[in-house]
Amino acid sequence: MKRSFYGARTVRVLASILAIGLLTAGVGFAMTGFELGKLSEADPYTIREYEAAPETIRSITIVDANRAIRVRPAEDGVVRALCPEREREGYRIDLSPEGALSIRYESTRKWYENLQVNWSMWDAELVLYLPDGFAPDLDAQTTNGSIRAEGVCLGEVSARSVNGAVAFEDVDILGSARLSATNGSLRLDGCSIGEEIDARTTNGSISLSRMAADRAFARTTNGRVSVELIGDADDYAIRARTVNGRVSAPEGNPASGRIVEVNSVNGSVTVGVAKE
Repeated sequence: MKRSFYGARTVRVLASILAIGLLTAGVGFAMTGFELGKLSEADPYTIREYEAAPETIRSITIVDANRAIRVRPAEDGVVRALCPEREREGYRIDLSPEGALSIRYESTRKWYENLQVNWSMWDAELVLYLPDGFAPDLDAQTTNGSIRAEGVCLGEVSARSVNGAVAFEDVDILGSARLSATNGSLRLDGCSIGEEIDARTTNGSISLSRMAADRAFARTTNGRVSVELIGDADDYAIRARTVNGRVSAPEGNPASGRIVEVNSVNGSVTVGVAKE
């Protein structure tokens, strides 16, 4: 009987705590203007199209929040941005007289208005098309989304994502490239870097394959690092280190000015060299 008494009392206490918690949450949601009905409302995007002649643009800056960013070759000679927009959520697009194109995400929506049943916030992506032979500087950053570029030519490059991957494939970068992520992988495949590549992530792997660069730096805390260079091992001064993991790298030429530095804390490190 005594055991049943304490068991019933425990149930009553837990029920009271749960009721108080639900009441507090309800009051909090009400104070922010939360409406449960909005969770089931489909709010589709429309695509805003922006076009400009390449000779009017020297650099492009894209700042987004919850969408992927794609950079692809254009089929014509026009710079074109396809931006997904909906009510109270879109982009401010400006082109300065100096040729700086800025595409920045803006929203006045409340946080719960993005929690729709169809999760459409994850379906949209910003796509930038660049004509052949056009090489603007690119600064792309997003919080919850990936950044991908393929088959284009760029000047100086900076690509940053907090929670998402950064991937470039068959991209010619005339200057330097700085790629970074906090929770996401970094990948370059078949890219030519005119000067220096600096790839850094905290939680994610790094893969730089079939890459040509004067200097390459790849660093991660939790993840493996794999670098495949074009040329001969003697062309590079190779420094490969890890704390917890395996290291596989050729000796290289310590006197070379073409430095390759690869580091991980928790993960294997591999450096290879392939002929062109």
